Amino acid sequence: MLLRLAFLISTAAAATFVHHFQRLELTSRPKLVIDLDNTCYSHSCGLNASLISAIDAYAQTKLGYDFESAKTESTRLYRQYGMTSKGLARDHNINLKDYEDFIDQNVDYTTIGHDDRLLELLKKVEADVIVFTNSGIKHTTRTLEILGVLPYVHMVIYAECMDPEFTVKPFQEAYGRVETLLQSDPSNLYFLDDNETNVRVAQERGWNVAHVFEFQEDAVVPSKNAIQVIKYIYDTPSVFSDLFAN
Repeated sequence: MLLRLAFLISTAAAATFVHHFQRLELTSRPKLVIDLDNTCYSHSCGLNASLISAIDAYAQTKLGYDFESAKTESTRLYRQYGMTSKGLARDHNINLKDYEDFIDQNVDYTTIGHDDRLLELLKKVEADVIVFTNSGIKHTTRTLEILGVLPYVHMVIYAECMDPEFTVKPFQEAYGRVETLLQSDPSNLYFLDDNETNVRVAQERGWNVAHVFEFQEDAVVPSKNAIQVIKYIYDTPSVFSDLFAN
């Protein structure tokens, strides 16, 4: 098993980095690229809501905003930069360690637990498993550890909000860096995300995609513009059957 923290310099004109944590050697197999929040766990469990509340609380506690102003500022930063923490770093010059420690202490991780179904899915998939997230490394690894699936993840590609050069989903450059890092043709990338915009960008680049959308039991959810929709990550074999041949 390979355990290392690595950074890859992009081949783009400007020297930029892909922040990633690699656990297992990559193979020539296809890559199952999965989002973390609201994808690896259910939206309804409450973890992501707790994460958002913790970010808003940071804006109140550390930046002096009242409740409503904190939510407004968090939303603005998310829309402008793709993630709130990146906006906090850019516009408010936050201390990354202080921010990550605050989030870690204020997110309710008891909302999730060991997930046998997800573990079984990742054991069976005939692909390298890549987690591609806009979250930081501390939240990402803690979540994957609690779910019990970290040993089956080949690589985590995460967001580093203190790096002024990094980009996140849904910006095209973020996807291009993933392709370069994995040295994989887009046709060999199979992508799951709960954010439809993120999925559409990947589709435009030639990735195989599915939108994880926790719809109501009786709802009819048609595919939109050739984007397949699944309710939970456990339903992955129904859309990417070629990754589960055996």
